[in-house]
Amino acid sequence: SVTITITATVNAGASGTISNQGTVSYASNLDGTNDVPLSTDDPALAARLRMVHQSATRGAHLINRLLMLARTEPEAAMVQDKAPLELVALVHATVAAMVPRALRAGIDLGLGEADGVVVAGALWVDGNAMLLGEALSNVLENAIEYAGSGSEITVSIDRAHEQARISVGDTGPGIAAADRARVFNRFVRATDQGLGCGLGLSIVKEIILRHGGSITLGDNLPQGLSVVMLLPLRPQGAPQ
Repeated sequence: SVTITITATVNAGASGTISNQGTVSYASNLDGTNDVPLSTDDPALAARLRMVHQSATRGAHLINRLLMLARTEPEAAMVQDKAPLELVALVHATVAAMVPRALRAGIDLGLGEADGVVVAGALWVDGNAMLLGEALSNVLENAIEYAGSGSEITVSIDRAHEQARISVGDTGPGIAAADRARVFNRFVRATDQGLGCGLGLSIVKEIILRHGGSITLGDNLPQGLSVVMLLPLRPQGAPQ
């Protein structure tokens, strides 16, 4: 049997925008992959169940993205809640958490060096750990979703003058130069492949901008996409 349950609470404010209060859960007896375990020999029933599973996954994904987008709005309490944050440790922990998902997709995800320079010591920023972790997770999820089995994803972090630089490069098909600006718009996708809803990069941009940073897309030579996020370092360094 297959059990799929989606529960969501979304509150709309007077302006019709989604508030930053909400919960979403997605429960099933699935293993986190796209293959639905079925106890039926009926091919037609199996196909219908796979469609139900795909629709449920898309729905849960969309709701989670909408709730996270709400948390990035200027009036959201989470955006205001910033503290000294050591970015190297956050990046390493986020990458480690995404490795199992990458392995299931047949992708090699790991940490690398930035322009041949290994970061020595810590890089401190003023930020919200949950939001910045979500930003990097979204970039990695996109890379895993679209790079394709057999690809490589390399994440690096270093210092670029007075900024911390997080770079994510993959060896997938990339995004055409003509599409790179518009994929930061809400509900815009550069491909019809995958289960995305066109909100991931929009959320990432909002989070990075709320932290006084910037994000750019480029070529990951010889093949693939490069995502570079810049965040201002704390002038005073580590907290005393």
